[in-house]
Amino acid sequence: MGHPTTYPPIGADLTTLFAPLHQALSQANSVLLSVHINPDGDALGSLIACREIIQLAYPNITTIHGIIDGPAASYLNGLPGYDTVMDIHTAGNTALTQYDVAIACDSGSIDRLGACQTLFTNASTSVNLDHHKSNTRFADINIVLTDAAASGSVVALWAESLNIDIAKHPDLANAIYTTIVTDTGGFRFSNTQPYTHRLANECLKAGIPHVSIYRQIYERRPIAQWHLLADALLNAEFSSDKRVAWTVITCQQKAHWGATDEHTEGIVDALRQMHEVRIAALIKENPDGGVKVSLRSEEDTMDVGTIATQLGGGGHTMAAGCTLTNTTPEDAVKQLIPQLQALLP
Repeated sequence: MGHPTTYPPIGADLTTLFAPLHQALSQANSVLLSVHINPDGDALGSLIACREIIQLAYPNITTIHGIIDGPAASYLNGLPGYDTVMDIHTAGNTALTQYDVAIACDSGSIDRLGACQTLFTNASTSVNLDHHKSNTRFADINIVLTDAAASGSVVALWAESLNIDIAKHPDLANAIYTTIVTDTGGFRFSNTQPYTHRLANECLKAGIPHVSIYRQIYERRPIAQWHLLADALLNAEFSSDKRVAWTVITCQQKAHWGATDEHTEGIVDALRQMHEVRIAALIKENPDGGVKVSLRSEEDTMDVGTIATQLGGGGHTMAAGCTLTNTTPEDAVKQLIPQLQALLP
């Protein structure tokens, strides 16, 4: 997930770094903002932060549409700007046929945009703002900083390049703070950097409700989610040396507890937090067949991102995922676990 001393990039000229984006927006009238399917706090927070920056710095732009594929995480519904974001499946004729500029945030590849891909590719100029190591550089303009703790950290540098003081804009600060609290695990993960804390400090100066933001993300979990977590931990399996752990969540389990896919959040991290475990995997059965896999490792020497990328997914060195089609949970375990064990030192 990067090293604390390398972000922002040493010696980087932010004006030059963001010049292509600035030029494109300076000549635009309409902008599409989109993120990966079923966005989390980093994705949606980045989208809303981009909207705030455009409204502050580009008076020439008259149309800004935030459009996503699939529901955002429920804990985000109190985020200022949440109500301006549209689902592509219900946007109807609101969406334009072609935008002057389309910006994708927190999406490692174009397919992660889901049903928003067509709107994105139809834009006159496409932009990719991200921090995933596996990013495929799929846009006309690619600003991908893989040492950033969150995509929101990349967006924050864009604001800085425009001399926007985050501390003076509470809604922008709220969105940025949501991104970094989400992707650093509340400042617990190794991707937390000196810059992350400096950025958080600027957000706090804006007077944001930081305690409420943290609680919404990490503490307001419904009973169904706790039941699912209990099931996952009770049914967890381990390699003979206990250093690799995995668990399976089936559609039947989710239905039994009245849980959704969102309620699987935190399970793979709970596995990884076990003292003996170095690598953890969560294998979730998809209702339409296949499985979705989430991977975590303890150290960057155990690169689960490489395995996820080889299997058609992506992510970071220590946190990654992929989807395996036409695969049962049992077959996924047989395929994955030997590969994960091979990563151990």
